[in-house]
Amino acid sequence: MNIETKLRRAGFMVAAGLLLQFLSLLPLHPLAFIAFVGFGVPIMLIGVAYYVFSLLSHTHPDAPVSPATRAGQS
Repeated sequence: MNIETKLRRAGFMVAAGLLLQFLSLLPLHPLAFIAFVGFGVPIMLIGVAYYVFSLLSHTHPDAPVSPATRAGQS
């Protein structure tokens, strides 16, 4: 899977979390805060973590390969 697809998925998850947070703020009910914290925040945090992981795990195709990495390949 290429990095664009990973970043698109992460962005979708962050947007979905923000949308859930926004929708949970509309009703004036005590359970709205539970929905805000219980659903919106975890989905958004998973999206942010997936975004950071996608950036950190990506290697550029033109990057030089170190001898240690090359020795581990068969």
